[in-house]
Amino acid sequence: MLKKQSILIHPGETVFAEAPAEIKTLLGSCVAVTAWHPELKIGGICHFQLAERKSQSKIKDNLRYAEFALPEMQEKMQSYVSELSDFHIGLFGGSNLFATSKLKTVGKKNLKVARTWLKQHQLTLNNEDTGDIFCRNLTLDLNTGVVAVERYMVDSEKIFK
Repeated sequence: MLKKQSILIHPGETVFAEAPAEIKTLLGSCVAVTAWHPELKIGGICHFQLAERKSQSKIKDNLRYAEFALPEMQEKMQSYVSELSDFHIGLFGGSNLFATSKLKTVGKKNLKVARTWLKQHQLTLNNEDTGDIFCRNLTLDLNTGVVAVERYMVDSEKIFK
């Protein structure tokens, strides 16, 4: 039996792998879209930081921005199968880490752009844990498709184990 590989990804990364593996990330206002294919036992996480760029001139193909990260996720999914709907999809993160703010937060903007992308591609959410004021440790198990979410407050000393 193969040993389970543990892959840690950071903001601005989109990773796909196959079982046995687990993909982990840490979220605050960032958003992660997960995809898992139950028959092929493959999947991935797209972790983006911001919904959009402030200026169009300097930054190109930076996966920290949804406009580049989500098409990258789509490309990786379609490299395995032609029907995106074959994947189980999850949406996570988008927290408001400054709970007193009444402004439209980074997290809300990130969630809005992710939901728009999912709708454009007619993808249905199978799992969601979004918003609120928590940070999240997220682990996608590619053997089972289970997404484990650990929530904690921003001032907590919780880290990946």
